[in-house]
Amino acid sequence: MTHRWLTRALVAVAVPALLVPAVASSATAAVKPPAVPTLAAVTKIYPHLEGGSADIMREKVYATGKKCEQGKLIKGAVSKSATYMPSFDVESIDDFALTGEEPGVVVTAARLPSVALARQYMRGGEADTKNCAAEGGLGGPHSTYKIKKLSFKLGAEHWGYQVTWASKKSTTVANALFVRRGQDVVSVVTMSLDGGAAPSLPQTVEVTRLALKTAAH
Repeated sequence: MTHRWLTRALVAVAVPALLVPAVASSATAAVKPPAVPTLAAVTKIYPHLEGGSADIMREKVYATGKKCEQGKLIKGAVSKSATYMPSFDVESIDDFALTGEEPGVVVTAARLPSVALARQYMRGGEADTKNCAAEGGLGGPHSTYKIKKLSFKLGAEHWGYQVTWASKKSTTVANALFVRRGQDVVSVVTMSLDGGAAPSLPQTVEVTRLALKTAAH
């Protein structure tokens, strides 16, 4: 579940003109998915996003499978994701940079059919990230990989990891936070691609708090 979603998040922010539509569908389910924050709301936390874009997709929700494979479709679950990016000039894409201070941001809000399923989704996601996130890296075959647990307080149930992929040519650092409140599960990834400092955990938590509040309405 999670490391595959993290891979899509990596691709979405690594190549600003590209979003991965394979799991997106405007007719995933009749149930309306939870909302995601507007660009204006996220810009209040990350001012560098002003004038940028928020690309929103509706997605299917899958359980965690065995051996880091995708699990079965969760019937009755609905989800929406948004990738928030600063403005950039397609003519000078080589100058485009995402840093610890000015990261890319990806938010996903999922609504499960029951609290029990939401709890199961959370537990499976944490195990999937811890055991399989290395497969989502963009560092290449000779890159190194590190993961460390992040501590924060939010929602009824939560967990988070900072994931780093490093090679001779590049370093990617991502904060990935998951929070459950009732049947809603919100996940936020903030990502730096410049090889420098990691994105701020307090700001990542602030975006997650905003996403959790938005999903509830």
